Amino acid sequence: MPMQEARKNQRSPTYLGASIYFDDKSSTFDCLVKNLSENGARLAIDTVWDIPRNFRLYIPKYNDYYTCLTKWKTHNNLGVHFSKLLKSKSASE
Repeated sequence: MPMQEARKNQRSPTYLGASIYFDDKSSTFDCLVKNLSENGARLAIDTVWDIPRNFRLYIPKYNDYYTCLTKWKTHNNLGVHFSKLLKSKSASE
């Protein structure tokens, strides 16, 4: 039986550089946003095991900052839900 899709919005493939940070920016990891939707993303990273359940994500191309909630982890990938858009270039224009 096929697995039920839990996403509300379809994700689009991307290849965007991004940064994960937590502990008041004292811990930072570079990652790639592999797919993206309005509500979440799949992130590729060297190791996911040091990443906490809640963190912030910065996508420089869009100048967007998100609070994220980890929904799933594999060896090199994280599935995240965007809890909140903190700052957006388009919102500040």
